[in-house]
Amino acid sequence: MPHCFVLGNPERSEVQEGLREGLLQYSSRRGLAVSQRILVEKLPKKVKGRVLTGLDSEGAVAMAAMALYGPEQVDWVHHDVYLTEKVKLGLTQNGLPESAVKLSADLPGSPGPGSHGFLPEGYGLVALGLPKGGEAALARELIEQAHAVLRPGGVLLVGSNNENGMWLYQMLRATFGDASRVALRSLHGCLVSARRRKPLAKLKDHSHKSRVSLREQIFSITTRPGVFGHRRVDQGTRALVEKARVAPGQLLVDIGCGPGTIGLVLGKETGAPVVLVDSSLRATEMAALNAAANGVDAQVITASDLYDCTPDFADHVFCNPPYYSNFRIAESFFLSARRVLQPGGKIWVVAKNADAHGALLAEMFADVTGEEHRGYGILTGFRPLEPAEPVEPAE
Repeated sequence: MPHCFVLGNPERSEVQEGLREGLLQYSSRRGLAVSQRILVEKLPKKVKGRVLTGLDSEGAVAMAAMALYGPEQVDWVHHDVYLTEKVKLGLTQNGLPESAVKLSADLPGSPGPGSHGFLPEGYGLVALGLPKGGEAALARELIEQAHAVLRPGGVLLVGSNNENGMWLYQMLRATFGDASRVALRSLHGCLVSARRRKPLAKLKDHSHKSRVSLREQIFSITTRPGVFGHRRVDQGTRALVEKARVAPGQLLVDIGCGPGTIGLVLGKETGAPVVLVDSSLRATEMAALNAAANGVDAQVITASDLYDCTPDFADHVFCNPPYYSNFRIAESFFLSARRVLQPGGKIWVVAKNADAHGALLAEMFADVTGEEHRGYGILTGFRPLEPAEPVEPAE
C-alpha cells in the first residue's frame, strides 16, 4: 500500500510523483526539488536511532522518513519561522505529527563552538539537501554540526542538484575523515555520504565580528552564516542608512532586519527603542547580540509578519526586502509596515528593482517617491491619514 502525501494546497497540486518504486506518492504544485528527490530515493531501508532532516520548504524527506521508520523517529529542523509553520501545516494535513518540527538556529543537539566529544544521545541518520549555489559557509557549518549530532557510526546523507558534487565530497571528507560520492544523472544531481567514526576535535565558530563605520559612528556587528550580510554590510543597507532621516525620539521598526544593522544605526541616533523583526532565528539571535553590544534598546521579534504586533505605534519602518519569491515577501513586508505605522508614518525601502517595488508600495501608501543612491532605489511613502481598505496578500 503506497504512502500518499500532499505538499501545499491540494487544489493546486499539479505534479504527481512516485518514488521508491511507487511506495511513496507525492502531489505538489511544482514537484520536489532535486536534492529532496535524491534523499527520498536514497534513504536507507533501516536506521539505528533517530533521524534528522530539514532545511527544505515542504518536509518531503521527513514524510518519507516517517513512512519508512515511524513518525516518532523523525525530527525536521529549520531556522526560519515561516517555513516551520508551513511544514507543520503540511505534516498535519497528511496525518503526521507536527511535534517533529523544530525551530532552531542550529541542528538540534549541536554543542556550542569549542565544545569537544560525542553527544550522549546522537542521531543515527542526518539527511540534508544542500543545493548548488547555496551559501558555502552555511553548508560547511551544517556539515560540521551534523558530524557533532550524529551518534558513533551514524550516517550523514547530503543530496545536491550538482552532479559533480566535488566540493561537498571534499568537505565531508575533511570533517568525517572519509566520504563517498555518487553521481545520479537520472536524477540530475548527486548523493554524498559519510559515516561518523571519529570524535569531534573542536566545533568551529563561523561567526564574524567587524567594526563598521556608518553615519559617522563606529558599530560592532556580528554575523554568522545564513544571515543576510554575513561578513559585510551590503551596499543596499549602506544606501538606505545614508539616506534615512529620522528625528530624536522617533520609534523605528526594521523588518527583515538580518543582523539588525539598519535599525541599530538609526536607533542609536534617535535614542528611542527600536523593533527588529526577522523570520530567521539565526538573524534575530545576531540582532539581539548586536543591540546589546552597541547599547541600543531593542525589542527583537522572530516572526514572518507583524500581524500580532501592536498596530499604529511606529514613526518609521525600514525594509531591505529580498528579491526572490516574485515579490511576495516584499508585499508581506509592506503589509506589516502599514499595520505598525501610525497614520502619517513613513516607510523606507531600498531595492534594485525600484519600479516594481514602487508600484507595489503605491497600492498601500501615499506620496510614494524614489531616488537613486549607490546604484539602488531609495523609496519612501506614508501611511494614509484616512483609514484605507485592507489590502490582502496576493495568492
